[in-house]
Amino acid sequence: MKNYIVGDFQGVENILLVTDSQDIKAVANHCNFYASLYGFLLVKVADNESWETYAEVYASEFLVLAVNCQVNKIV
Repeated sequence: MKNYIVGDFQGVENILLVTDSQDIKAVANHCNFYASLYGFLLVKVADNESWETYAEVYASEFLVLAVNCQVNKIV
């Protein structure tokens, strides 16, 4: 499994930062993973027209976002 950090996603288009617990739960329900394990998500959407078409989801156990936080690809 490749390791990623938040800084790897700087300047990448179609990446959404999801920090609100209810939004994390909504993405988790849509993608079928357990939301309470994660403090924030980085979600790559398939296109700008449909923000709920998730191409990739990266998650971190950290609660506070920092450039060097490790994230794991879960979808």
